[in-house]
Amino acid sequence: MKIKITRYLIGASFLLIPLASIAGGVAAGGATGGPPAITATTDARIALLAINPDSLVANMRLAAGMSQQVPAYVSRTGSTGGVAGRYLVKATNIAVLMNDQLLAHRVEYLVSAMAAIQYRNKNGALYTSLPAKKWLDNVKRGTITHVSTSPWIATAQNLTGLAVAASKLSDPQARTILARNADWVVNTTKSLTIVDWVKMAGGEHTGMARALILASKVTGNNSYLKTADYFRKAAETNPAAFAREQLVASAHLLLS
Repeated sequence: MKIKITRYLIGASFLLIPLASIAGGVAAGGATGGPPAITATTDARIALLAINPDSLVANMRLAAGMSQQVPAYVSRTGSTGGVAGRYLVKATNIAVLMNDQLLAHRVEYLVSAMAAIQYRNKNGALYTSLPAKKWLDNVKRGTITHVSTSPWIATAQNLTGLAVAASKLSDPQARTILARNADWVVNTTKSLTIVDWVKMAGGEHTGMARALILASKVTGNNSYLKTADYFRKAAETNPAAFAREQLVASAHLLLS
């Protein structure tokens, strides 16, 4: 993949990743004594290249009915969902900053792996685990159950990672996967009632609103903005007020 910065400008503040924060706690100046930013970036590059990209999608493969080739990567916080998206953001940013073809090819490989998983799922989804698949499929049916960590968080991280790769590395496959995944989000939530949205408000969904807005910018599809607005309202407003506001307009939140 030839690195090329496109006309799509990722200006949202949540995409600006402090290099020091992803360098594994590298001290200012670093072990080599070089400039802090350069040292941190170099150390982050080494850390990213040390990660097996197949481990980032291991649980996603299982959820799609595919074989798990290697054990799943577990982040420092104990998370496995959304690690592919977070990797795409960090690796893409450093690949562009350092004009690093090897890291760009690593991004390309991970995107291709996600494409194969999406193809197996058939509906545009990128389920991050079997429990997440069960929960999200139930959401589409209007059955909202409590989960300790919402699968939407991981979905937002993967959408964001694909959007960054699609825009900053001019990756057409990433843009295609991004569009299909965003379409799936709209389709999954389009028939939810007011009560359903309020039940989902207990999780962290502001990330989904931002991710869908970004997907709209990268793909040029404005149909994602209405769904983004529902995620934002469900997350940020008082659930009762959200329900009253929408009740005036419709008994259901049908998105067309």
